[in-house]
Formats: sequence, C-alpha cells, structure tokens
Amino acid sequence: MNKVFFNVVDGPWEDLGKGQKRKILHMNNLSIMLLRFPKGTVTEATHKHPQEQAAVILSGRARMYVGDAVKELGPGDGYRVPSNVPHHIEILEDAVLADFFSPKRDDLKATEA
Repeated sequence: MNKVFFNVVDGPWEDLGKGQKRKILHMNNLSIMLLRFPKGTVTEATHKHPQEQAAVILSGRARMYVGDAVKELGPGDGYRVPSNVPHHIEILEDAVLADFFSPKRDDLKATEA
C-alpha cells in the first residue's frame, strides 16, 4: 500500500466463518488487521509469530493471554505481544479489534490494496 491516507472501515472484509471477519492492510513495514469476533470466540492458544504485535479493543470485551499474563480488556484497552510469544484471546462480548504488526505480515494476504 503506497497511500498516504486510507480508510480501514470501507471496503471488503474477509469472512473467516463462525461469525469472524477480518480486514488486512499492508504498508512497507507495518500490517494493520481489523477483526470482528462474536462472543465465545477463542483463538488458538499456541499461536505465535515473529512479528511484534500491538492491538486495541475498539468495542466489546475480551480476555487476553500473552505468555503467562492474563487481563480482561474493554474499549480503549490495548496489549502488546513480543516476537514469538504464545498468545490467544477469548471474546467475552462481540468485539472489534485493531491489530498492528511490525514488520508486516507477509504470510497474510491483504484484503485491501
């Protein structure tokens, strides 16, 4: 993505099934992923990747597990996941999250060009 300005709300969302959706934007050294998760979603507990990750809960509530740390989060709360640290999330209320990855996630296909 070579745009200076962008909109993360407009445009296509990728349907992941089970009510889950995501939208991925790539920049030179950063990926942004918006996620919509329904209540009851639990991601894979052994999930990890080489990119550093930071995220913000935009709406809803979730319990985040990062290594041995656990915290319940709501709108405006964020978390950081260091490189290669196992992490997962449990969605307590329908939620929308914004994830940021550095360096960018070349393993994920952009939803928006």
